[in-house]
Amino acid sequence: MEEFDRQIIAELNDLRTNPQSYIEQIREYKNYFHNNNILKLPGVKIGIQTYEGPSAYEEAAIYLQSQKPIPPLKCNKGLCKVAENFLKEIQKGSIDKISEIDMEKIIKSIGTFSGSFSNAIDFGGTTPSLVVSNLLVSDGDKSRGQRNNIFNEDLSYVGIAHGEHKSFELCTVIVTCTKFISNDQKDDEEIFIQSKSASNNNNNNIDDDNLLPPGVKSLVKSEKVIVEGGRKKKLIKITKIMEDGSTQVEIEKEAID
Repeated sequence: MEEFDRQIIAELNDLRTNPQSYIEQIREYKNYFHNNNILKLPGVKIGIQTYEGPSAYEEAAIYLQSQKPIPPLKCNKGLCKVAENFLKEIQKGSIDKISEIDMEKIIKSIGTFSGSFSNAIDFGGTTPSLVVSNLLVSDGDKSRGQRNNIFNEDLSYVGIAHGEHKSFELCTVIVTCTKFISNDQKDDEEIFIQSKSASNNNNNNIDDDNLLPPGVKSLVKSEKVIVEGGRKKKLIKITKIMEDGSTQVEIEKEAID
């Protein structure tokens, strides 16, 4: 799995396990709107045309204020293959043809799911943070379907893939479900998502039961770059999922020169 995909899942889990931590970041986007509905982020050459403008970002921030934490998503190798195959089909045609893609056929070629299943497609998101923010805001969708899926506790497993797109530069596909069983047992492997810094330190044992503090069921560690007050900062967060179902979050911010 590529680092870009890992960071998106880490972002999603940040959002699920500590929704309020995203409020400041979402509101920060409001500072980069030009001509009302065009979002022009620092360091990004092309502006993003939105339907609702900054009001959608404020609405998302207000939503997060009352959103309760839910458990993180587990990355499944089989679901990643589903996402990859779905992405390949998207890359073949135009956006208008996406609804004609046989998703059921793609799923059956890899395995079967139980419970709920959903998919999300992001076009043009060039950073993990932007991809997740786009799904959270769900600009132009009155039902906020992608946001509802992010906070759907019945969706426990995730697969992801990204690649080039001829019209929007980049396309990211995220599929989630309650449970997935692959046709090939080796594809039922769960991929642990950790921060980039942990990977660089070769710390692959953060989910080792022997290393978990007493009362902690699992850890989700992530590192991302945010824009705050017009400056870039590194946000390092460790979310502890306790055995009693509660969560504890530790956050550090470091200025980036």
